[in-house]
Amino acid sequence: MTKFKDIIFEENIAIHCPEEWMAEEVLEYAISKGYDWYIGGGYLNFNCWYIERQNTVYFLETGTYSSIDHARKSNYEILHYNDVVIKEGEEMETKLDYELWIKGRKAKIGSELWFDNGDGKLKEVTVSRISIFNFQDPQIRLKGKNNKHYFFWIDDLGFIDKCLFWEKPTLYQLPDTDGNLSEVKIGQHVWITYNDVYKRKGVIDKFNGSNIGIMLINNGKDNGKIFAKNKEGVTYYGGTVTTNKPIVYQLPDTEGNLSEVEIGQSVWMKYKGCGNICEHLISEFNGDDIKIKYINGNWSIYIKNKEGLTISGEQATTNKPSRFHGKQDWSQAPEKAMCWAIDDSGDAYWYTEKPITNQCFWDSNSFSNSSKDAGYRNDLINDRENMKVTDWKESLVMRPKNINP
Repeated sequence: MTKFKDIIFEENIAIHCPEEWMAEEVLEYAISKGYDWYIGGGYLNFNCWYIERQNTVYFLETGTYSSIDHARKSNYEILHYNDVVIKEGEEMETKLDYELWIKGRKAKIGSELWFDNGDGKLKEVTVSRISIFNFQDPQIRLKGKNNKHYFFWIDDLGFIDKCLFWEKPTLYQLPDTDGNLSEVKIGQHVWITYNDVYKRKGVIDKFNGSNIGIMLINNGKDNGKIFAKNKEGVTYYGGTVTTNKPIVYQLPDTEGNLSEVEIGQSVWMKYKGCGNICEHLISEFNGDDIKIKYINGNWSIYIKNKEGLTISGEQATTNKPSRFHGKQDWSQAPEKAMCWAIDDSGDAYWYTEKPITNQCFWDSNSFSNSSKDAGYRNDLINDRENMKVTDWKESLVMRPKNINP
């Protein structure tokens, strides 16, 4: 059987066979390598040479044929039978017309390499040939074991350094929360869990032998470094590194809309007793709890994930709430009440006469309007809906004229 150079099976290659015997030899060799018409049926059962005759070209990579004019118009590289046949005593080309350096070593036709094209699967390839299309830069072809071909420009030094290796490189992988491994890259975010509790976020910054270096992140800033075992994802202190976040921690805003929160993020708490609104920083995630630290002190409290509630019922939110709550409901007003107002604490009261503002509350302004005589000044309005007051000094509302006392 006549043998041919492997280039005949590459993409964008058309083999010109001006004689039918040439076509039969090329097709016979293609059959021996597992190739056939794209519709099947066997190359030699119908070689199709008689259709275009001396103008016949074959595209063995796709299992088709055409005229040589069509191949030219379609920008195929056309090789004559004599260009690809291996004559008796002739050896395959073993060098490139252009020098190709990979990791400090010079490559040649037939050089065996490892190829990483970023899909997480290393491929064994050989340098198959060099092509020059339309006077562009030289293009190197790689052939995989599955007869699939890859190409790159010889002057693409970034690609050569990143994707081609003489020895099989280490594939760095980490599991997700279900244990499924996937390849990881420098700069990729990962999450670290200790004792089944999500603690920290990190970013991969180094590969070192069987270890993966991870820079810890706190509030968007670098905060220490750890190493995890390649593929296992286990740290020196027993933590587990995963490619996805183990638990999603969320808190509501003042409208009840949930959003994801992170370590170092500010949240606000309105305390029931004094009505004060205090800023806190998220300091830790622990199971179903979120630990928050008072920004102006050393004490911390826990709130429930997604609910944002403390054990005593205070509400934490991702945005700062209004100091005030409540609204006037004159159907619930005491008989002698003529006014309604909110103090700086956020508590609402009824008054028999129009009060005046003091430092942080409404003053009754007369003995008859005092809490003792009124007898109902401590009737707190707890309705938190539809609050529109932004300043307690603007909260005073007089009894409507159409509502009799």
